Amino acid sequence: MEGRDPTVRIAVVGDPGVGKTSLITAAATETFPDHPPPVLPPAILPAETVPECVPVVITDTSSRPEDAAALELAVQEASVVVLCFAMDRPNTLARVSRHWIPELRRMAGGAHVPVLLVGCKADARPADHTLQAAVVPILQNNPAVETCMECSAKKLQYVGEVFYLALRAVVHPTAPLFDAQAQTLRPLCSRALKRIFMLCDKDKDGILNEAELNAFQIHCFNAPLQTEELIGVKQVVAERVPEGVQNGGLTLPGFIFLHALFIERGRLETTWAVLRRYGYNNDLVLSQETLSAVNFSHAPDQVLELSEEGRAFFTSVFERCDVDDDGVLSTREQEEMFSTSPGSPWSTPAYDGVLVETSKRGLLSLRGFLAKWAYTTATEPEVTLAYALYFG
Repeated sequence: MEGRDPTVRIAVVGDPGVGKTSLITAAATETFPDHPPPVLPPAILPAETVPECVPVVITDTSSRPEDAAALELAVQEASVVVLCFAMDRPNTLARVSRHWIPELRRMAGGAHVPVLLVGCKADARPADHTLQAAVVPILQNNPAVETCMECSAKKLQYVGEVFYLALRAVVHPTAPLFDAQAQTLRPLCSRALKRIFMLCDKDKDGILNEAELNAFQIHCFNAPLQTEELIGVKQVVAERVPEGVQNGGLTLPGFIFLHALFIERGRLETTWAVLRRYGYNNDLVLSQETLSAVNFSHAPDQVLELSEEGRAFFTSVFERCDVDDDGVLSTREQEEMFSTSPGSPWSTPAYDGVLVETSKRGLLSLRGFLAKWAYTTATEPEVTLAYALYFG
């Protein structure tokens, strides 16, 4: 949660009488309140009491017209919203799509705030009603809704899990990794995983062998894979993605599929642990902490330049990507070069006036390529460092 207040703020919203206050009270005290107050004051949970070791503030809200300003402020400050409806009142579920999701979007002012949809009073749900059938259309049409669950404050069922899942939606968010509507990994997630695969593929044969997989596992989780675990992983991948296993090791498609499977099964913390171990923040770009290892401070009359080692490194990147060995980078070769990064750093207006050597067809030569990095280093040295890392 780089550069942000580490406190996770959970706003609990919904129609009057759906059970918001009872849910918070039951989770905090493990008792069901017979006569809950109209609205609770904010509940503060210190970091040492929370599994993810971050401070949490849970804010109860009222949907009465006279409390509209307080509700809007709570949503604007929220890291995640718990949107409640009553399992015994179908009209409150209907208002989720009709009223609450558009209102939350308006209050958040365009910011992405994850939403956990919670059916309260599960003990009173009619036997012929199922949660899944009722909420599938909502989940499909509203990407902000991370997941849905039901609970019962009266029976003390799953009330703690509500706030654990809300916390996890902030610390291990789904949205940067996975497009729920398209049911695919997001491009930045795939690019980051491709970079990690290439860093782990020490012999550059396009396959993670057992030694490389174990080194990866130790680097991320401080423990090697057991033999039976490794066999099981490869069996699962081979069944679903036949090209994902070759010569007894994982290929890039297999590696990416494995992480898509973790996400599909709700194990987002596994993929986030890998991404963070390799320097990524929640926006899936290299974190400032990763880049701050190099001090770029210099006097106003000084200009930073690539060292000989730097020029040699970028030359090796060019040569690796020039697969047809014609001395220039085609559009496809440039796309492949930047496929382990968020994209080309030279696509911004700041580089529009930069002219470098190209071929007669306008393709980038090695001299032109190094000239662009020389200019980038002089004007934005932190970008050069970031791309040196993205390139491996």
